[in-house]
Amino acid sequence: MSTDYLTAEELVTRGLDKSQKGDNQGAIDDFTQAIELDPNSAIAFKSRGDAKYCDDTDGAIEDYSKSIELDPSHITVYYNRGLCFNSSFQCQSALEDFSKVIELDPNYSDAYHHRGLAHFELGNYQEAIDDFTKAMSFSSYKTLSYYYKALNYIYRGSVRLSMGDKQGAIEDSQKAADICLSDNRMEAYQVTLGHLY
Repeated sequence: MSTDYLTAEELVTRGLDKSQKGDNQGAIDDFTQAIELDPNSAIAFKSRGDAKYCDDTDGAIEDYSKSIELDPSHITVYYNRGLCFNSSFQCQSALEDFSKVIELDPNYSDAYHHRGLAHFELGNYQEAIDDFTKAMSFSSYKTLSYYYKALNYIYRGSVRLSMGDKQGAIEDSQKAADICLSDNRMEAYQVTLGHLY
């Protein structure tokens, strides 16, 4: 299909379709053409950032930053950029992005989890515990609820261990193991038990 007559919006739509089919390079090409046609398209920059996320973290961060510049109210872009910052050990920047997500939506449970990870990496142990505890307080996780709740207990236990609270770490690891067991996830249960020793 020729792109000579496609609008920026149509190129974004086609790029999203390519991305869903696993053709990330084709998607990136379409998003880039959309940006050339409309350099003020926040969604084109966000979508190209999403397509770059796994293979080009720096490029994804750059695209997410431009998307935020064009539309500072888009929560998912802050969240995705925060994930990129966390994965590239730019924890202070990740902390700022997850804090912005929480400012815009105080019920965004995953943002508390990932902000907790950033706090942990920065040595802000009490803040990390607070964020992991807050993440666990939400009754409905988006997906894999038991997994995420158990994961927060594991991370909180790791923070407690770093603070010298061995008993608290054991209690959190045991809670994580119990959650895995109650969800019939035997492999996860056994891995979690490994955190106890």
